Amino acid sequence: MCAACGAFALSAGAGLWTSVALLVVGAVFQVVAEMGQSAGAWQLSFALAPAARVGEYQGFFGIGVTVARTLGPLVLTSLLVEWGPPGWLLLGAVTVAASYAMGPAARWAAGRTSQGGVSRPVRVG
Repeated sequence: MCAACGAFALSAGAGLWTSVALLVVGAVFQVVAEMGQSAGAWQLSFALAPAARVGEYQGFFGIGVTVARTLGPLVLTSLLVEWGPPGWLLLGAVTVAASYAMGPAARWAAGRTSQGGVSRPVRVG
């Protein structure tokens, strides 16, 4: 996702065809990143839930999507429209920081879940 943000930021100052190429490359990077994020989120949301409470955990996990759809347009419009290319770079940096924080957070949650009697393995790379 950071590469997509970088491509989008670079497209602002480029010529027409270079901008088009950068936007297409950025869109491809974004699709790949979102597919990976979706698969990872699905894995974590199911694997970390106790077997008897998967529905409750899925309901709570779904709140994040609602919050993102509610606040996302406001945050992204302010960040990307008002700040332009630096906003794209900041968004990319925040994405990198969040992705690096996910591994330790998932390992911590997996450790707590395994103490609670869940026998499903969670593979966190």
